[in-house]
Amino acid sequence: MINKIKVIGNVLKWTFILGILPLIFSYVLYLNVSEIRKNKNDFNLTKGKIELTGFTIKNHKGKSMRSIRTKTKVFFVKLNGNDTLYSYYFRNSRDYDKLFVNIKNEDFVKIYNKGFEDTQNTVDIIQLENNERILIDKNIYDSRNYVIVILMTIFLLLYFSIPIFIFMYNKSKTNEQKTPKTKKHSR
Repeated sequence: MINKIKVIGNVLKWTFILGILPLIFSYVLYLNVSEIRKNKNDFNLTKGKIELTGFTIKNHKGKSMRSIRTKTKVFFVKLNGNDTLYSYYFRNSRDYDKLFVNIKNEDFVKIYNKGFEDTQNTVDIIQLENNERILIDKNIYDSRNYVIVILMTIFLLLYFSIPIFIFMYNKSKTNEQKTPKTKKHSR
């Protein structure tokens, strides 16, 4: 009796886990698609003259107590009269060189950003413009979200299609077992 209760408990637990997983991934998919659909004007805009540029360490911690803390070396911009550090991460170090060539102290810039988050010490740059010239493009931000959208879509397709294929395979196996095999008679 106790073993049956444990088995039923395990089945219910895994049914709940496997049932909630597509909901979580669908929500992440929705959030990323909504971020892609945003225009740059939908983000916060900060304008000002550059006081300082360089590299800093961006600390990021998730919202839960057990979240992993990450530290990343990022490019930052600090504006005159504004204590906020606006940061951006490139995978390729040559992209940083291009920024340093095109941006100088006392240049007037527009920074489109996501706003301050209490889980990190800098504000993420979505787009950076210097004299109507785009130095960091929102399309880079969108392309990162496209990758997440593609991965979530693939996962959801596999999540729902694999059980269907397994069901179809098992059904064809049972149909083969039910149909009697006829022997060919030779003449």
